[in-house]
Amino acid sequence: MLYAPAAELFPGGGTEEILVQGKIDLLFVYEDGAEVVDYKLSRLSEAELSAKYRRQVEIYCRAAEKCLKMPVLAGYLYHFGLNRLICVKN
Repeated sequence: MLYAPAAELFPGGGTEEILVQGKIDLLFVYEDGAEVVDYKLSRLSEAELSAKYRRQVEIYCRAAEKCLKMPVLAGYLYHFGLNRLICVKN
């Protein structure tokens, strides 16, 4: 869970703090940072999947940084349909 001003999470959002809740599917933690992976089972293309879920992964990365008190080095989507790891944040 993450509390953050709406404007920091969504374009046009206000100053009111909102609760964002989700589940990180896979988190790698290293000495110098972490990596977030979110699994997707979809028929969307790689580009469509990235466009649709990039913001979700960015929010997960922000939450992980806050909880772990370390930088998140990258955020990925794992596309089961294509059997491919897609970098959406680095």
